[in-house]
Amino acid sequence: MTLCPPDLYSTKAEILLVKKHGNGGDIKKYYHSGQLKHAYKVVIAGNHECTFDDTFLRSSNREVEAKEIALKQALQASLSSSKVTSPKSLLTNGIYLEDSVIELFGIIIYGTPWQPRVDNWAFNLSRGQALLDKWNNIPAGVDVLLTHSPPLGE
Repeated sequence: MTLCPPDLYSTKAEILLVKKHGNGGDIKKYYHSGQLKHAYKVVIAGNHECTFDDTFLRSSNREVEAKEIALKQALQASLSSSKVTSPKSLLTNGIYLEDSVIELFGIIIYGTPWQPRVDNWAFNLSRGQALLDKWNNIPAGVDVLLTHSPPLGE
């Protein structure tokens, strides 16, 4: 059986699919501590997981608005003070999928965080070829497609 939140606290499933982490505290609380007892926790990032998107943190300040500059600076300061070089490394009890696939119990799961641009958030691409290229990377034969937004931006 596979569960998706709000069934987060049920332990009667082998696989938990999560498409939103929330903030870094949530990551540490649930995934790092192993509080979730599901055998497999498959997760993807979304537009609010800015620290998971390397291109967001590396983007030139000329490309983003003042609010995004402030957010980038706060995130980088928080990561530095916490001595966290990669927030993805906090997912010690979860399987993070980013344009990748895993097979569990014969079920093929593909996860991708990309979505059509909404402001200047993480994992945003303008509609068009760049986003279509991401969707075209989804392999044939996938049983479960885990995305942050509908595929093809529908």
